[in-house]
Amino acid sequence: SNDALRAVRDAVDVPLCVGERLYHRWDFVPILTDRLAEYLMPDILWCGGISEMRKIANLAESFYIPVSPHDASGPVNILAGAHVMMTVPNFYKLEFNHAALDVHNRIISEPLDIRDGTLHLSGKPGLGVELDEEYLDAHSDPDWNAD
Repeated sequence: SNDALRAVRDAVDVPLCVGERLYHRWDFVPILTDRLAEYLMPDILWCGGISEMRKIANLAESFYIPVSPHDASGPVNILAGAHVMMTVPNFYKLEFNHAALDVHNRIISEPLDIRDGTLHLSGKPGLGVELDEEYLDAHSDPDWNAD
């Protein structure tokens, strides 16, 4: 809750980062107006996609708050967040799980191009990669469905 976040804000002297479980830009408004965090970390899957993440970043820019996209779900999330961050001036850092990089690279057509700590985007249409559907089919759980 924002009240709990305010209590933390008042009790500690460390920068706070908020947002991976917020759903849209309106959830971020009180965080920004009440200065409850020094960084925002929207998750592109939770917050409503590419357009909504960009709106959140633009809103944060007007409060001089940097944005660092959350990643907890793989290379598509990483690439979508990176593409949004290429369009905003208040990008801070792009979170990703280095330990999962090998698996991430197996499910996309080309491995993520990470050199010297920087993710390089391909310039190809869309997010720049295709999913490896054969790999996904071979490693999916037949008992799981999204219904």
